Amino acid sequence: MKIRVATTEDVPTLARLNGTVQRIHAQAIPKLFRCDAPRALVEAGFREMVSDPSAFWLIAEDPEPIGYLYATFRDREETWFRPAHKICNISHVSVERGDQRCGIGRALIERLFQEAASRGYDRVELDVWSFNAEAKQAFERLGFRVFNERMVYAPEA
Repeated sequence: MKIRVATTEDVPTLARLNGTVQRIHAQAIPKLFRCDAPRALVEAGFREMVSDPSAFWLIAEDPEPIGYLYATFRDREETWFRPAHKICNISHVSVERGDQRCGIGRALIERLFQEAASRGYDRVELDVWSFNAEAKQAFERLGFRVFNERMVYAPEA
């Protein structure tokens, strides 16, 4: 398996690979996620995200693309309540269904850890949806731990 940095040329592939994780989210919370967006709209969104200067994208290939990771690197300035700090935030990790539980997600995240360290970032964060127990377990095996919990009030849900 090869892990490489993705570029704007990979947008169609990234949009396709996103389908796996997008369907999981849309099935769990259809009011917040959709999986019926026109391909051109999805690719336009990915093109914008890939073009963000703070973005870092990886693709796993074996030999065809089978997964990706999207993270951002942010330098936060000092404020009245926080010191200046650096945060690497993972936004997406997606691995094709048939290739899950084979170490691909781990390889993508470990490659991100290397990138973060090389940039002087000692903190990597991510959000995981409460319904996604499988992802939570995978992230915990990689050393992630809960440090903040987000709650919602939605009486119509």
